Amino acid sequence: MCLRNFRKLNNQLAVRHKRRHRDKQIQTTRKSIDNSLDFADKNINRQSTLINNMKKETNTQKISHLKRREIQAPIVSAIINGFIKELGKERTLEILSKIIEKDAIDSGRLLADKFKGNSISELSKLIREVWCDEGAMIIDVLKETENEFHFNVTKCCYVEVYKKLNVSELGKCLSCDRDFSFNDGFNPEIKLERSQTIMEGADHCDFRYFKK
Repeated sequence: MCLRNFRKLNNQLAVRHKRRHRDKQIQTTRKSIDNSLDFADKNINRQSTLINNMKKETNTQKISHLKRREIQAPIVSAIINGFIKELGKERTLEILSKIIEKDAIDSGRLLADKFKGNSISELSKLIREVWCDEGAMIIDVLKETENEFHFNVTKCCYVEVYKKLNVSELGKCLSCDRDFSFNDGFNPEIKLERSQTIMEGADHCDFRYFKK
């Protein structure tokens, strides 16, 4: 075999090797994602059964904000961990933060409609009725006026939910970080300042809402 033909054959083999390697990577990625989605599907079915059973017990039964987080956390966690294996933690959390930001903005708009207003007054009302529902958060109100609402969270069951499900590292991303984007949907003129959270190890969360 002449040198030219040998080089040609070698190049062809190299191309085939790259294709096989690439196909193997694609198959591995698909398998990992499929496994994550299968796990998520099982959780969805399990949680759907739980919700249906709750509905059968009483037609007026409602799902609290805390219960929604408890239902969502294992499903989202399974999907996130699947993508972390393929994309890396930093890239996955970067994408996730954008998705959560949009979802929080949409949630803010929906709750502004539900509470028929977006002032500090409606904000304080929804925090008490939605975020604190069924004792999910215990708050100590420090100041409440037409333009300001300051309070500390002294107990947060959301933290306990994430710990129980062994996804504590995702709690900040899935819950705490939403609070700032939420305002963009609820009322961009309301600003939140917060320097610490129980989720990150502090003994309380310091929420300070101001009207700009």
